[in-house]
Amino acid sequence: MLADAPVRLKSLGHAGIELGERGLRTAERSTTVFLKNTTTVKVIYLLQVKFADGVYAPGIKEIEPGQTIALDLRQLRDDQVPDAFGNKIPRSAKSGQVTWAIKSTVQYAMIGRAEHTDMKNGVSASYACISCCPPRTNAVWVDDDPATVAVGGTVDLFVMAEDEDCYHNISSPYYMPWSWLNSYSFGNTSIATSYADSTATGISNGNTTFYADFPGVEYHVEGSESGWFCALDQTPRPVQAPVKSERCPGEETKSTMLEEYHTNNVTVKPACEDFATSGGSTNFSFSELNGGFSDGNPHTGVGIIKSALTTGLEATRTSYNRGGITLSSGYRCPHGNLAVDGVAQSIHMQGKAADMYSTDHGGTGWTETEFNLLRTAAATTSPTENLNWSSYTDRHLHVAW
Repeated sequence: MLADAPVRLKSLGHAGIELGERGLRTAERSTTVFLKNTTTVKVIYLLQVKFADGVYAPGIKEIEPGQTIALDLRQLRDDQVPDAFGNKIPRSAKSGQVTWAIKSTVQYAMIGRAEHTDMKNGVSASYACISCCPPRTNAVWVDDDPATVAVGGTVDLFVMAEDEDCYHNISSPYYMPWSWLNSYSFGNTSIATSYADSTATGISNGNTTFYADFPGVEYHVEGSESGWFCALDQTPRPVQAPVKSERCPGEETKSTMLEEYHTNNVTVKPACEDFATSGGSTNFSFSELNGGFSDGNPHTGVGIIKSALTTGLEATRTSYNRGGITLSSGYRCPHGNLAVDGVAQSIHMQGKAADMYSTDHGGTGWTETEFNLLRTAAATTSPTENLNWSSYTDRHLHVAW
């Protein structure tokens, strides 16, 4: 129990449990745990069931003012109800221990008991074993560290904790709802923020930090032989974790490139899956099609190569039938397009355009006549752009599909 004043030991309890043999009507035994909120305000509590092979941890739960809840442990086992982590009480489990503790800053907030029933003998027993002081906060962390979220997407971002009781037993980890934290925030809300409990939403490409102030507690025993009690020391536990908001989660270079489309107001924006790290065609390598990884695209090894481009180039080469074609520019990222003074909405940024010369008729052989032979060949492939000799001072042929 967390409180602003000394608290009595009834705030923490544990009891043995018997779950009985599944399906045996003549000797069925089970345990039901009853927990009651004795206050006029909503409180939260933590309950865990320990058995031979592990722990069943439903996690932090809320209980309304004056409410009594009943947990039929055998039914939880037989119905295979998962806990907060997806774990279930094994069907083979027949006994164990249940513990509970208040996690709210309210004095004398909860009482609890476990009731054993033996249907064969027609008897029941109800009891609770008092522990020493309520558990202390042992450790606090963020579950996903670092957390990565897609721009416009949302991911869970859980603050986790574990407790230590007065016998130095460590609890199973549990999630702490943000609504019960002292405070939480993001360092830069233009990169990531939160619109719902325990979630982070990506706003733009970049890195920020999630900060939270966990309501940690420490207890110590005070008093004398005439009366002992647990005194509370509230010790908030700060926790933080890096948060990365990416246009393409897990793909830093692609995220950076996609961000360029947004910051440069490019009308046609690709999707993460449009970027490639390999490809090409029979006569045109990925490096050529990708701007040579430098001229127009400084992002080594990543580009956009549409099939319309490779199909158009191969068909142009076949129709030209006068040797190879040399590309001076293929795909350009927005940053690279600016660097080579490309037009604002260049189709090069869509991975569907190329600038070219004749490989075997270049230099002094690259005349307007030769240019038009290559341009005529390109025209047979249904291009969307096929510019003329006077379009550029360096006399390259620009074609887009």
